[in-house]
Amino acid sequence: MTILLRVYVDFHNADKKGRIRLNCDGTVEDLAKYGISLSEGLELKLYMEEVETIGKVTYSTDEDIWVAVVDWNAINIGSRLSDDAIVVRGGKHDPAIISKSTAEHPSGVKGISVVSADGKSVEELSTAVPHRTITTTTVGAVRNSGGDVVLTQGKSPYHATLLIDDSEFTESFSANPSVYRGLPRVFADFNNTTKYGLVRLNTRGAKADFQSNNINLHDGLEIELYDLDEFEVAAKVVKDKTEGWVAKIDWDNLTGKK
Repeated sequence: MTILLRVYVDFHNADKKGRIRLNCDGTVEDLAKYGISLSEGLELKLYMEEVETIGKVTYSTDEDIWVAVVDWNAINIGSRLSDDAIVVRGGKHDPAIISKSTAEHPSGVKGISVVSADGKSVEELSTAVPHRTITTTTVGAVRNSGGDVVLTQGKSPYHATLLIDDSEFTESFSANPSVYRGLPRVFADFNNTTKYGLVRLNTRGAKADFQSNNINLHDGLEIELYDLDEFEVAAKVVKDKTEGWVAKIDWDNLTGKK
């Protein structure tokens, strides 16, 4: 699926053929921000406040300007993230890490990966984030800092890209320091695994932790496994038809305790 770049337009600024003129200040700013060179047939996602639709670029010889042909019957209302939408970034609030993480998304936008969606809580968005520590802000705070958050394709259905430079990122997240997610800690014997590498959760220590932490096991539950020696790792609980409750881990991420 091709992900289109979002460009601001004034839907009131249309020519007599109903084509949107691409000459207003907001349009020019977005084109410059994303480094877009207009060309015949280029498709863009056009937006203005809560209105959004896809337009195909063409050149108007009548007015000697670039315009976009749109299907006025296909305009979507409410697909742009609102200022109140929460933004979650996995990991600690560290400008050095953010700087290293900046990349160009396949859609062409450049920034850092985050998750965001209208009407979703921090807890709901965090289910798509593997990190033990998260940092949060809002779309409005990002926009007030001179950036934006746009929905982009990724593993999470809430994947988005935060379009902002390092200093602006630091400013927009400054009021919301990183928080530890506090995954339930469960004892594990990392020697006690199935043939598929799943850790069995049937040890005396695991059962004691389930009881003391009031953990109700269910598929997809995220926990942190630890032993009394040296290892700890994030895990996801699954119900195996033969083994019962087990935990799926990434053995490459098994780390020693500090």
